[in-house]
Amino acid sequence: MSSLRLTFKEVWQGVADSVGYGLNPTGDNLTEVKQIVMRAYRKWLMPIDASTGRIHQWSFLRQTSTLSIISGVDTYALPDDFGSLEVPFTHTTPVSFNPVQKSLDFIYLQKSSTTGSAVPIYFALKSGNYDKLNGQKNEVIFSPVPNGSYEYYYVYNVVPPALSQDGDVFIGSALGSEAILETALAVAELQKDNQIGVHNQMSETLIQQAIAIDKQTLSVRNLGQMYNGKGGEKLRHITTVSYDGTQILPEP
Repeated sequence: MSSLRLTFKEVWQGVADSVGYGLNPTGDNLTEVKQIVMRAYRKWLMPIDASTGRIHQWSFLRQTSTLSIISGVDTYALPDDFGSLEVPFTHTTPVSFNPVQKSLDFIYLQKSSTTGSAVPIYFALKSGNYDKLNGQKNEVIFSPVPNGSYEYYYVYNVVPPALSQDGDVFIGSALGSEAILETALAVAELQKDNQIGVHNQMSETLIQQAIAIDKQTLSVRNLGQMYNGKGGEKLRHITTVSYDGTQILPEP
């Protein structure tokens, strides 16, 4: 089914044509235009909201997940695409309290002065071991050491994978892919002419429009539809609401 969203190829072809490489560049020219597109994509993923001067967190980057922990094990790996925590770990079954986020130093201090196990009271995010091929993963550590099996749901901001195949699509809306194209053209324009041109203004306009629309989405806590970049396959769609001060998640 056709889509208004642009593919990776459609964007890099637009950039290639704008700098005089034609629609089918090869070798170093192809590498250059793909790198320009990825620079634009990174800017799209972390845009500055002109109304606040701060980085805007897109609603479609929020993913809901669950974590199961077991007795005697306090540290767990987080998803490979974990970027930052949006909603802390919350029990999926009735438990009198949820663990509170603390600094890693605080957790280690607790562990040095406390023995035994119990329902976790605190948690901290930490970095796992670094691997030059796979990078560094994120982990969560609980304190005290769990005394049983528990399950939590949590919401995190994902870090989308880099695009590599011609048919890959960018995360976000059709307006977003158009903003990425204009941003890539702006990057190419600056690189070629060493000056900011008309594409930069168009890029900023489209990004701010997308942020304004996304803020409306965030106001009802719609977590959006996640895409894997390979043809736009849907992964999850979740909307949260509040009732009497309590956040409610629908059944998955």
